[in-house]
Order: sequence, then structure tokens, then C-alpha cells
Amino acid sequence: IDYVIVRKSDLADVMKTRAMRSADCWTDHRLIVSDMKMVLRPPRRRRQAPRKKLNCAALHDEGKKRAFHERLNELLAEIPHISVVDPDPDEVETTWDCMTSAMLSAAADTVGLQGRKHRDWFDENSTVIHELLAEKNSAHNAVLRNPSSVILRTRFRELRSAAQRSLRELENQWWVSLAGEIQGFADSNDTHNFYDSLKRIYGPSSHSIVPVRNSNGDSLIRDREKIVERWAEHFDGLLNGGIQSDHTVLDELDNRMVVQQLDLPPTYAEIQHCVARLKNNKATGGDGLPAELLKYGGEQLLRRLHEVIVAIWERERVPQKWKDANIITIFKNKGDRSICGNSRGISLLSVAGKGHAGKAHCTYSGGDNARDAMWLSSKSFHC
Repeated sequence: IDYVIVRKSDLADVMKTRAMRSADCWTDHRLIVSDMKMVLRPPRRRRQAPRKKLNCAALHDEGKKRAFHERLNELLAEIPHISVVDPDPDEVETTWDCMTSAMLSAAADTVGLQGRKHRDWFDENSTVIHELLAEKNSAHNAVLRNPSSVILRTRFRELRSAAQRSLRELENQWWVSLAGEIQGFADSNDTHNFYDSLKRIYGPSSHSIVPVRNSNGDSLIRDREKIVERWAEHFDGLLNGGIQSDHTVLDELDNRMVVQQLDLPPTYAEIQHCVARLKNNKATGGDGLPAELLKYGGEQLLRRLHEVIVAIWERERVPQKWKDANIITIFKNKGDRSICGNSRGISLLSVAGKGHAGKAHCTYSGGDNARDAMWLSSKSFHC
């Protein structure tokens, strides 16, 4: 078989067709290569560019961490400090936006972005496979130069069988080794590396917009913008619904001594402690700032962060990005997927906002006041 079948109307699109005798396709047939001039018009799809992730794992290297500190300190030195004499209402938010840009820029310049994570047995054994195929292809070329030689044909068949056998062994060994590695992560409860290994095997997961039903459930919404509006309506009713409170429970609380310490601004040591407690490898909020940049940013960054939080504490105004959350929907794997109630939402908050909330929690936790507050919350609010 040394020809290509095309429609008569497409015959003019065929430019050149030839048989590649030197190509070994593990069969007796010849490889046919045909150059064709074809115009394909795929459907236009507007896709949002995925957010590029920083290679935060490189910050564990002392050299990379030192370079990140130096670059970040240079950028932070260009950001003016928050004024105490004549405070500007938008100064805190502007300063934090500049700090966020400085951290992301310094990280991109020093540690770079994450590369391709997909794992494959062929790529990880490319050197051995190249040697096997080179020896087999050399024997195949010898057969092409002398087709009547029985010795060369026999040697080529032996090398081809040996190459096939070795490739199967390499693939099996790779899968067995990878399965043992993943099982080790599961036995040690290392969920991050466990799922990260699975993602590297299967590749990136595909996300598609699923049509949802309206609030009455009688029609299906397929338009992208209207689907987003329906989810916003669902979570608005779920999270901002009417809450009934009974203020009479305030009279049941005993009067206790006022703890003046709760009104004091946070100290640098408290901010340092809260930032150190942030977890690595967590999804970022709307600002795209990972926790690793705050944890490994150095003393100068923590000093500036403490300055921002103290200003927030005294002016009682939190940056809007600390309050905004990206809600991600996760299907519960039961019921109709088009019904919004069959999915739960998780909120991705700003990492700096988590540190600020952690500071307030650490200051307030413990003692009779905390127990009274929890009792009051359970008695006065009913969802």
C-alpha cells in the first residue's frame, strides 16, 4: 500500500506524496507521507487565560530565598510609608496594593513560574529508549542497504524484539515505582503530594461551565453571563439571608472587668507569629498572593505588613481586597448537577486577610470573655 485516497474535489490540495523506506514502523508496511494544503477553520472560543502560578517551592533553596529578599527589599524601599500626621483614607489600600505588586514582581524575577508537571514514563527514560531505538534503526538501515542478507534480517528481528521487550519492562517498572511513591504519600497522610502526583499523571483537569436551573427550577440557563448571575443569586441568598437575633440574651450576661489588652494594636511579634502559622501550598485569593511570599519575605516585609495592620487597627478600615472572596463551586456528587443547591462553595480569601483575622482570633481567644462570646453567639443568632 503506497497511495493516499482523497476525494476528487480535494485532489488539488495534495502537493506531494512519497513512501519513507527508512522509517521503521514495527510493521512490514511502508510509511506514507503526504503534503497537503488544507484550510481548517476551527470554531472561535473565548477562553480565559489561566493564572500563572509562582514556583514557591524554590523558596526552600537558600540561594533563591536570599535573591528574593534582596529584590523585594529594593522594591519595598520605593514604597512610601503610611503617614501618621495627615492620614489619607485610601492610603492603606494603596500601600497594600503596592506591596502586593512588589512581592509578585520580586518572586517572578527570582523564583520564576511553575513549569510543566505532567509525568510520562517515556520522557523519564528518554536516554535509555534513545539508545535502544538507535541500535534497532541501525540494523534496519543495514537491511535496507542489503535486502537479500538473511543474517542482517535475523539480527534486525532480534533487536526489534529485544527493544519491544525492554520498552515494556521500562514502562512496567516506571508504573510500579510511581504506584509505590503515591502509596507512600497516602500512608503518611501527605495529601498535597498525593494529589499532586495524581495530577502529574493525568494532566490538568478540564473545566467546563455546566448549565444551571433558575431559582424556580423550571428552566435551564445556558448563557455564560447569566450562569454567573444565577450563582451570585444563589450564594447571596445562602450567605446573606435574614438572620433573627434575640437581644434579650444580653441581659443574661454577667458584667466582668474590661480587658484593656484587647484594644491594644498588634505587636510585631504577634504578626510574626500569625504569618508563621500560615499553611503552604494553599489556593490564593483574588490578589493571587501565595502564603509562601509572606512567610519567606524576610524581616523588612514583616515590618511593612505590621505597619499596614496597625494602620488598619487604628483607622478601622480594612482594604477591600482583604474582604473580597472568590467562591469556587464543588459538586457534591449527588443529585442533579444543574441545581445550585447540590453544590457547595468554598471561599478563597486574601492571605494577608487571613493573617489579620488570625491576629484578632489569637488576641481574643481564651478566658471567660471568649466563653461568654461563644455562648452569646449560640443563643442570640438562629439561621
